[in-house]
Amino acid sequence: MEAHIQFVQTSPNDKLEQIVRDRLEKLASKYEWIIRAKVILKREKNPMGRTRSCAIELSIPGENVHQTSRAISFEMAITGAFRKLHRLLRKRKERMYQHLR
Repeated sequence: MEAHIQFVQTSPNDKLEQIVRDRLEKLASKYEWIIRAKVILKREKNPMGRTRSCAIELSIPGENVHQTSRAISFEMAITGAFRKLHRLLRKRKERMYQHLR
């Protein structure tokens, strides 16, 4: 699986990049049909105080999957986005294997 990590309006951070790569490896080991991942970590101005966001786009057979999470810190945003993404992929996997039965 290819992985592209982009930092927008913030400086690149090796620690955050490693966290994202570790989580992507876990997803890739569980869902081997993931082709490519694009992750965008962005600092935003938001009146509610949540100024960090993590957007993930996965290329998989069929439609691509997108998830975005906003939080106070990048770590919390990454965790939230991957949690939502895991739920989506689990549902997609169930639908895929229903057709094979």
